[in-house]
Amino acid sequence: MASATLELAKGALVAQMREDLKAGRLDERRIAELMGEGPGAAVVGKIVLAPIAQSLGG
Repeated sequence: MASATLELAKGALVAQMREDLKAGRLDERRIAELMGEGPGAAVVGKIVLAPIAQSLGG
């Protein structure tokens, strides 16, 4: 379960970085935000918690 969750988190971060790169806003500061601050936690939380929310009917 932990490995699957880490894969989901990694995929979510990579997808967000690609999106930011296309938008021209991926710089050192943005990478730091995604890897260790609130925006990154939001990206990971959204993808990791989605299956739980669905199973609870949310």
